[in-house]
Amino acid sequence: MEMLESVSGDKKEKAALQLKAACKHYIKHFIGSENVAIIKTMKENGATNEAISSKIDEFIADMRDEEKKAKAEQVATACKKIYGIKNRSKRNEDEMKLEEALTKYLTWLTEDQKTELEQLRDDNEKEAIHAKIIEYFESAVGDVKDKAREELKNGCKHYIKMLVGEEKADELKALKNSGASIEEMSKKVSEAIETIDDEALKVKARKLYASCQKVYGVSKVRRHVANKHHRYHAHHGLIS
Repeated sequence: MEMLESVSGDKKEKAALQLKAACKHYIKHFIGSENVAIIKTMKENGATNEAISSKIDEFIADMRDEEKKAKAEQVATACKKIYGIKNRSKRNEDEMKLEEALTKYLTWLTEDQKTELEQLRDDNEKEAIHAKIIEYFESAVGDVKDKAREELKNGCKHYIKMLVGEEKADELKALKNSGASIEEMSKKVSEAIETIDDEALKVKARKLYASCQKVYGVSKVRRHVANKHHRYHAHHGLIS
């Protein structure tokens, strides 16, 4: 983009053509030949750049490799500028994120609870959304509680992986498969979060993981261990 903005006339036109060619190359690399064929058909049928851009966003959103998805999103954002397409508004992004969560990780909520979360989103109360979800989780009982825990655990894995990256996520998975305790896993996740370079993302990851610890019952494990430790030392006269 800097190259395009720093030139004018024929040079700018040539630079734009080169950048558009690069966009096509990298987008094809990320979304695959099959999806590129769909885009090509859309273009042949007269679809606007905005419609094509929206379809590419859908393909990227469906990518399972979070690290690759993040790179694809960066490329798509840059390419939209080259093609003169405005990026989705922050509000629309927030709507998509909540809708994804409601359909994947929050299906156990009642309709009234979902509506309340949507209202908090519309009021830009992001912190309140996280707190409210945990409130709903902690008040759930029986089968609903079991379903909530399972879905929220999957959500935690998804978002933590997205924040710490594929490599760190693989390390955490290997640690879990080796039989690591909840305490060991908690410590390792916290260490992975502290390696995030972007301070804003790091803060976001810390807050997210604080909620995830409640879902996994880490705080309860810590209290149990602390109480057991206290009883042991009291029994042996080490605590007066």
